Amino acid sequence: MAFPFGGHPTLGQYMAEAAKQGFVCQSGVCDFTPFIEITSPNGYVIVPMGQTEFLTPSMVDYLDRRLKWNSPFDGKPKV
Repeated sequence: MAFPFGGHPTLGQYMAEAAKQGFVCQSGVCDFTPFIEITSPNGYVIVPMGQTEFLTPSMVDYLDRRLKWNSPFDGKPKV
């Protein structure tokens, strides 16, 4: 059984794949809130969550759009 997040990547797994593509991944804390910054040659995104949190398909789609990247993870279905 794949409850509750079957097959969805964590932010850390997403970052590892991004790093393989040459993206820069940095973490930090602002006002006691952890965040991750992922920078690609085409854009960047700041994600206010920890690396162990699961990404929903809509979040994967959002990150892919902002980074202008087609990650190997499933995003929202393209209609």
